[in-house]
Amino acid sequence: MTELDIQCLPKDLPEFIEVDVGGLEVGQTIHVADLKLPKGVRAGQQYDEDAIVVGIVGRVAAAAEGEEGEGEAAAE
Repeated sequence: MTELDIQCLPKDLPEFIEVDVGGLEVGQTIHVADLKLPKGVRAGQQYDEDAIVVGIVGRVAAAAEGEEGEGEAAAE
């Protein structure tokens, strides 16, 4: 998700909404309900609280190994 519709009074309009993903591991997600919105700000009504804002995904090990093997063969 790159945009989030919010509802608030003009005086409460935030410049940005910060989402800390530093502690997330592969397979973990942050949902709309997990966001720490400023006082007087709420997510738009079109969002389900379970909607994913951020999800951390990893590469499949077999695919990563295959790509490394190709790179090594090309370098030789």
